[in-house]
Amino acid sequence: MLNEKLLEHPYFIQCLSDFVSFKMDDDTTKDKSLNQLETIGREIKNQKIKDKLAYEITKFGITQTKNLDAVYTKFISIQKNELMINNIHKNGN
Repeated sequence: MLNEKLLEHPYFIQCLSDFVSFKMDDDTTKDKSLNQLETIGREIKNQKIKDKLAYEITKFGITQTKNLDAVYTKFISIQKNELMINNIHKNGN
């Protein structure tokens, strides 16, 4: 199990992003942001780490996706931090 104290390390989120990229489905037709969020939901068990990683992925992903509704819905389904949800909602409009 990942220790959430690792969130204090400046490169931890990048390492997790690399891990998520490695574990993602090989389906190249699937939206990358959606694929990343599905992988986070499946692979990351610690909720605080999941929240932070999903937030960082979605913050960038909402500017890149062509499937904003599906990405936002998936983000909401795994995210438990209301402040992060509100920030994504505000920036996604």
